[in-house]
Amino acid sequence: FTTYGIIEVILAGSQRWGKNYFAENSCLKMLYDILALKKPQEYFKISTSTDIYVAVFSINATKAKSEFFDGVKRVCDNSPFFNTYRVKKDLESRVIFNLGSNEPARGKLVFVSGNSTELSAFGQNTIAGFLDEANFLPDIKNSKRSRGHGQQDNQYNAALTLYNSVLRRMKNTYGTNHGTLPGKFFIISSQKHEKDFVNTRIEDVNKRNDKSVFVLRYASWDTKDIQLSQNSFP
Repeated sequence: FTTYGIIEVILAGSQRWGKNYFAENSCLKMLYDILALKKPQEYFKISTSTDIYVAVFSINATKAKSEFFDGVKRVCDNSPFFNTYRVKKDLESRVIFNLGSNEPARGKLVFVSGNSTELSAFGQNTIAGFLDEANFLPDIKNSKRSRGHGQQDNQYNAALTLYNSVLRRMKNTYGTNHGTLPGKFFIISSQKHEKDFVNTRIEDVNKRNDKSVFVLRYASWDTKDIQLSQNSFP
């Protein structure tokens, strides 16, 4: 996961094997790394007044906030390190941190949750993104919204659209400064069917032998110390 050059992480498989736990701790590590920089905007070669976003997207804003977002926020609430940088007047779906030496004009680090529409990602300098429940985002046939998003057969797939828009934004803003992305894009979801968004993405990664993508796909019994029958299906 920390190998140089990895820019995308896919957490897939069954429910309850630890996908969100892995992702939440990865998110906290990236927040920590940014806050530990003396002058983050200068390091990333962006304007000092620019806010830096770490964003969580899900089926709707309520679901994004109630699960992934609240899990990370609880740690921040109880962490002396994160509270050192914390801006107290947080909005409901945002956690805001001061950066650098806290000059009044310097941009902030913003951890935010949003819905599955691409508009939630536009206008934000997203350094790391988390697409939660990716297989369960809207997938609409004969949709006018498919135009201009690189999708075929007039089918609008919200997960694919959001993936393309956020990752493109990350690459355009941060991708060339140090040879790789400083943050990562996470795709998180349990399986829906054989040709769902995540399985299709993993097939493409394997076909191209893409070393920039780190894939973890487990069943619940693979990661938990539980007693199982020795019998198995052929």
